[in-house]
Amino acid sequence: MCGPHTRLTSRNIDENAYCHLPAELTSLKTRDRMSRIQEILMRASWFSLAALIAAGCAHTPSASNAWTTGPTFAPMAAATATGAFAATLDGSTTKAAPYTIRVHITKGGKILPHTHPDPRVITVVDGNLCYGFGEAFDPEACTMYPEGSYFLVPGNVPHYGYGKEDAVYQESGVGPSAFVLVPTK
Repeated sequence: MCGPHTRLTSRNIDENAYCHLPAELTSLKTRDRMSRIQEILMRASWFSLAALIAAGCAHTPSASNAWTTGPTFAPMAAATATGAFAATLDGSTTKAAPYTIRVHITKGGKILPHTHPDPRVITVVDGNLCYGFGEAFDPEACTMYPEGSYFLVPGNVPHYGYGKEDAVYQESGVGPSAFVLVPTK
C-alpha cells in the first residue's frame, strides 16, 4: 500500500505510518550515518577542548611568582624577622603621605611582635596569611586570612606574622611610620 500516490485514509493510516519509499530509505540511512559521524566529531571536539583547557591550567605560573616579580624585595632586618621580605610599591613610610608596601613571608618565616604608629590596611594577595595580635609570638594563636581578604591593624597595637605557608600581602597606610619591635619578656 505504500507508493507515491498512496492516499491516507482512516482505514490505511496505521499501515502507512511507517511506510517509506526507496528514495526515503536511502536518505534515512544517510541521515543516520551522518548523525553518527556528527556525534563522533562532536565528542572528539569536546575531548580536544577539555585537553586544551587542562594543558593551559598545567602550565599556568604560580600566583606567588606574579606577585613577587617586579618590585625589588629586601630581607626584613634579622632582629625583627626571618624568612620575610619587603618591597615598597608606592610612596615612602618616612614621609607624611600615603604608602604601600608588599611583604612576602615564606613557609616557616617569622615577623616578630611589633607596632606601627599609624593604622595599616592589610590585603592578602596570595596564599593564606597567618597574622596574630599580642606582645608574644604564638604561631598557634594567629588567625588565617585567606587570599583576597583584608583587615585593619590599628596604630600602636602589637602584632606579628607567621609563615604557615608562603603568603604575599600588602600594607597601606599614611606616614610617617616606623617599625617598633616589642621587647621580649
